[in-house]
Amino acid sequence: LRAFGEINVTLLLVDLALVNLFLRARGRAFHLVHAVCATIEVVTTLTWIQLTGLVSSYFLITGPLLIVAYRVFGGYWMALWAMTLLTLGHVGAFVAEELHLLQPASLFLDTATIYSVPLFRWGALASITGIYSSVFWASNFAATAFREKDVALRAARKDVERAIEEGQAGRLVGETIGGYVLREVLGRGGMGEVY
Repeated sequence: LRAFGEINVTLLLVDLALVNLFLRARGRAFHLVHAVCATIEVVTTLTWIQLTGLVSSYFLITGPLLIVAYRVFGGYWMALWAMTLLTLGHVGAFVAEELHLLQPASLFLDTATIYSVPLFRWGALASITGIYSSVFWASNFAATAFREKDVALRAARKDVERAIEEGQAGRLVGETIGGYVLREVLGRGGMGEVY
């Protein structure tokens, strides 16, 4: 737990400092710092996941949430970066545990249960990496659909504004000029109105 706190608190403080210093205004280093922040957030997420069991359900929702958040707020490439890091990091930690290079640190799991059966562990890992990929592609479809609806909504608003503008009475309707009474606007342009 001490190592968990030291790793995550330090990384999240660096992340917070970078966000406050560089990401408020889009400067030259924006994309690089954004990628560094995504990397820090993925590493802290994977630290939580490894601490609670790489194939358990604890904290696994945080990976898909990061992917969706980066797709919505950072765009396609940031979501791809987050998904790739999550997948490689999760698989790397899993392989390190299997090779006994990294000790399983399952705080909430009894290692004598189904979580210790190799076939279950490999199946769970395949499911988890499949979830990361599925969430990435689903968030892309959703972002595209939202963007298309936003474009259609903007076009509809312009049409409504144009219809309202064309339906308004002219400034001179009812005025008499010489022997003529102006009745209705026939057309309107940037420089004037035709009655």
